[in-house]
Amino acid sequence: TFLFDSAQRRVCEVRTNRTNTPLQALTLLNDTGMLEASRALADMASLQTANPENGLLELGRHILNRELESGEIPVLKRELNESLDYFASAPDDAVLFTTVGQQRPLATDKAPTIAAWMTVASLMLNLDEAITQE
Repeated sequence: TFLFDSAQRRVCEVRTNRTNTPLQALTLLNDTGMLEASRALADMASLQTANPENGLLELGRHILNRELESGEIPVLKRELNESLDYFASAPDDAVLFTTVGQQRPLATDKAPTIAAWMTVASLMLNLDEAITQE
């Protein structure tokens, strides 16, 4: 919330207010640093190839610092599967998406999987509880 709804520098604020501006979500979704972070998290989560749910739980622990709730897991699984389907049909988009910032290029066969995990990690990084610390 540093950029959004913050007080001017000459005013002291006891606590930071929550923001609900859609510009925050849009800015963070397109931020190079956030995409690089989602790539690093995707690399870690994609190692859980036997059971994607374990990768999702690992992302929950790293990003949200808590266990995912039972209702959150199916939503994230659906997003992961939809992203896998899309990036499998568009491998060039996957390669382009995974090389944002200063990330090393991936082999074309690994890019769709990492890109799908990046999408889920980016989604979780953009949650209010991941952005705002209270």
